[in-house]
Amino acid sequence: MATSTVPKSLPFLVFPTLSPEYVWKVVATETGRTVSRHRLLEIAVRKAEQLNVRAITAEMPILPEPVYALRESYQEKDERGSCQLWYEFGSDRADMQPCDGIGSITDPDSGYTYCLDCWKVNRG
Repeated sequence: MATSTVPKSLPFLVFPTLSPEYVWKVVATETGRTVSRHRLLEIAVRKAEQLNVRAITAEMPILPEPVYALRESYQEKDERGSCQLWYEFGSDRADMQPCDGIGSITDPDSGYTYCLDCWKVNRG
């Protein structure tokens, strides 16, 4: 039988039938059974492709929905702390305001925790 010598790379392949009426057949490579018979090669190939796509997508694992972090949560701030940098908005020290970012980087020398933006600005 021809299906035993063909590598089983695809679940469905097209073979000639040697019949005068239906010249082409779609065969399941795993079982060797004929799935359908066709007069035109184009239709047989289209049918085999549809079956292969359906079989391959059914075997693929279903991946979970991707999770995107759009903004920080309150829990993250509680666990990691907030940035310890203060900004001066006026000439008076009473107008100083804390940065609102989540602390990501801790300076080993001073022990202060900074958000990524403040660390980039103040590292030099």
